[in-house]
Amino acid sequence: IGQDNVEPNKQYPIELHGFTHVAYSDNSESNYFPIFQPIVYAMVDALKLTSYELVRLKLNLTLNVGKQVEPQIHTDCSDGFTALYYLNDCDGDTLFYENDVVFCRQTPKENRLVIFDSNTPHSAQLPLVSTKRYVVNINIAGI
Repeated sequence: IGQDNVEPNKQYPIELHGFTHVAYSDNSESNYFPIFQPIVYAMVDALKLTSYELVRLKLNLTLNVGKQVEPQIHTDCSDGFTALYYLNDCDGDTLFYENDVVFCRQTPKENRLVIFDSNTPHSAQLPLVSTKRYVVNINIAGI
């Protein structure tokens, strides 16, 4: 990842191997966005929102590199919600933090939708047994 493409509050170690595809961002959408739009609707329904703004929908593929790396603790955006939709079962857990201490661990299970406040610090672990970790990351703001 070139430094020009790194979000300002995130630093990615060279060992972190994976791919992303932004299907929706800033009113721009890829040809793949319609495939994942039903997940956005499920998120909105679960939150019982009457109006919302889709901020970003991103597809993440993380690869097993044979070792774990330092967690990249981050938040996705302010004043909104994040959903992680797991596309496969794997051992690359999502860790949630409070005061830099893990308070919750979510193991990816295929077809599971996990929704949380976008201000919640979290990180993804790399898979060490599974070969890949597939996640759809959705960020919305309630209006």
